[in-house]
Amino acid sequence: MQKKYSLFVHTLGHFCVDFCCFFLLFAGFKNAELLILEITIGFLCYNIIAFGLQPIIGYFCDRHKKFPISITGCALLFIAIIFFHKGWIPMLIAALGNACFHVGGGIDSLVNAEGKMARSGVFVSSGALGVSLGTLAGRSSNFPVIIPLAMLGACMLLLLTVFPGQLVFKPVDDPKPVRLYTANTTRPIMIVLALLFFSVFIRAYAGCILPIKWKDGIFLSLLPAIAAFSGKFFGGFVADRFGAKNTGVVTLLFSVPLLLFGIGSPVLTSVGLLLFNMNMSITLCAVYSLLPDNPGLSFGIPTLALLCGGALTFFFSLLPTLSLYLVSFLTILSAIGLIFSTTNGTAIKGSS
Repeated sequence: MQKKYSLFVHTLGHFCVDFCCFFLLFAGFKNAELLILEITIGFLCYNIIAFGLQPIIGYFCDRHKKFPISITGCALLFIAIIFFHKGWIPMLIAALGNACFHVGGGIDSLVNAEGKMARSGVFVSSGALGVSLGTLAGRSSNFPVIIPLAMLGACMLLLLTVFPGQLVFKPVDDPKPVRLYTANTTRPIMIVLALLFFSVFIRAYAGCILPIKWKDGIFLSLLPAIAAFSGKFFGGFVADRFGAKNTGVVTLLFSVPLLLFGIGSPVLTSVGLLLFNMNMSITLCAVYSLLPDNPGLSFGIPTLALLCGGALTFFFSLLPTLSLYLVSFLTILSAIGLIFSTTNGTAIKGSS
């Protein structure tokens, strides 16, 4: 029960943290008296800090397991929201807070997974909704700042209850923990890590350049986020049932025709995006299965790949038609990467 409650708190916190960050970006930073180039650079800096620092923060937490990283992230973001209209400084503080919370929640989702991929999928899923709804709130001219502050305050109080008297979730000591075996261990670990990194990297870039033109109105603008949320949420459950390799490869390949030929249809595109996003927990858990003593670093490596893929869009753009075919090609490449880097292995007790 304690582990389920911890997952609930961190998943809810993930939604709130991403909501508040994007509220700040659009209600505060983007509306500050800055040049368009400064705003673009600012968004890039936000992503570099929020995603790029996670491997470093994660490794630090691996070495200092009792550091209250989740609540530290919420506290930093709370401070940033108070001064959300002040431009660069609160934006940078928010990015750091985002990175800290994600690492804390990511560690919780991995070390308490009991050999299952579902837990990490549930945790990462809520961020997609937080980003979209936070963006809408930030673009609204009269959204009250007290709501993000209340959300973060509630998150900090809930994190304090995960374990009474402790600021950070402490995994139950187990001399024979359950280990995940979803990565291909017949090849050198660095090659497999590189393949997993590559798979996430090209999937991140493909997702960013997908040309969706029908996002008019609130519901349709939220539909891709709902599809991404659903894919991430259910992906781990499906992978636990049918295997990481089977699920990852099949869902990616099935998403290609839906996204290539159904891009004009909200329904077909949403189904394609759902399948496309089912791999998040698979690659995350595959990295963790290679680095079982470093859950923080394991969570940070895929997020660094997400940063590298998404950052490419800041430097050049493509025509919509070319983007669509490139998405299909890159998705197939990502599936090939999973073929050589994952297995359909199961969890084994006491193998570390």
